[in-house]
Amino acid sequence: MLATPSETEIFDLRTLVGDTLALVELDLQRERAEVAVVVGDNIPPISGVRVELQQVLINLISNAAQAMSASGSSKRLVTIALEAPADADHILISVRDTGTGLAPEAKEKLFKPFFTTKENGMGIGLSICRSTIEARGGTLEGSNHPDGGAIFEIKLPKETASA
Repeated sequence: MLATPSETEIFDLRTLVGDTLALVELDLQRERAEVAVVVGDNIPPISGVRVELQQVLINLISNAAQAMSASGSSKRLVTIALEAPADADHILISVRDTGTGLAPEAKEKLFKPFFTTKENGMGIGLSICRSTIEARGGTLEGSNHPDGGAIFEIKLPKETASA
């Protein structure tokens, strides 16, 4: 039986990331962005609504590629990392870019509906992403990475993982 978009299912995060990258491949090529995927040890399958998490990843990856392109970054690398720290109660999915990072005024309003830094943006993508993740008991935060660029981190409770 196929899962409907709102049904919870068990899926592999590595497969989800691979499938998501296939969907955004043309966007990444257009923005001349490369992708690195870093997978930690012992990443368990996760229970959730696959299409919801995929939509969040599409938005974060696309935003990263567009931000690097808009800033004129010569090195355009999106790094997607999957981690399941043994001593933590969550699974971490991060999307990092090598752009100029988030301006201080943008960081404060990042997840507010209708706030955008894009010329043609609607300002609802990150707000929807955060609501989607929070509805599943997780968090979504955005900040500047110490080595440059922006990083968005999704934390999902390990209890959504299936051993």
